[in-house]
Amino acid sequence: MSLRKEIIRLAHSNPELREHLLPLVTTDKTAMRGMTHEFIAKKTVSVPTITKYGFEVFYFKQGENTVGTIQHHISNEYLIVKGDAHKDYMIIEKSAFEII
Repeated sequence: MSLRKEIIRLAHSNPELREHLLPLVTTDKTAMRGMTHEFIAKKTVSVPTITKYGFEVFYFKQGENTVGTIQHHISNEYLIVKGDAHKDYMIIEKSAFEII
């Protein structure tokens, strides 16, 4: 049996340890999904956003931040993030933001 399968079985039989064990066997993309992060702009950047009013573009200056929950990885370069403050969906360019 592989180490990965052993860790999954251990996590299944010990629910209190899952939060510590499962990140060891998930990919980086899977581990980040559903988690809330702070996104700090590395440069001035435009962020396409779907709001309750329709499609808008927001601008973040270098050092400005937003907080949101990663919903989906579009590619290695982009994320769909649900904003915590307004519940808008933003398309974040990974290279333009520091993700904390």
